[in-house]
Amino acid sequence: MEKLRVLELYSGIGGMHYALNKSGIPVQVVAAIDINTVANQIYRHNFPDTPLWNKTIEGITLDDFNALSFDMILMSPPCQPFTRPLATPYPVLSPQGPPEDLTYTNWFGKDLAAFELKRDREESGE
Repeated sequence: MEKLRVLELYSGIGGMHYALNKSGIPVQVVAAIDINTVANQIYRHNFPDTPLWNKTIEGITLDDFNALSFDMILMSPPCQPFTRPLATPYPVLSPQGPPEDLTYTNWFGKDLAAFELKRDREESGE
């Protein structure tokens, strides 16, 4: 079986990466992205062979995303009290979904319901 190519957003210390590895699914995390420098140091210790980008997702172009040629996005957005998921949409991962020219096949993560809830509120005019 060919390895599933995974992009990890909001990677933190790598908990989602670890869980995916424990699942037994053959995967290759093509890049991990997080802005927290302390978490990135721990991630680097846990997964020294994974490319780690110290930047926000807003700082990544569609060309950068597409060059990674991933099959799935693994993400763990920050939890409360560190974020307000209904305050503003993420520029790339907006409630309406990613831009059509961003190629991917699957999403896996937590807190994705907030994206749906925000879209539903915007559509109803709340």
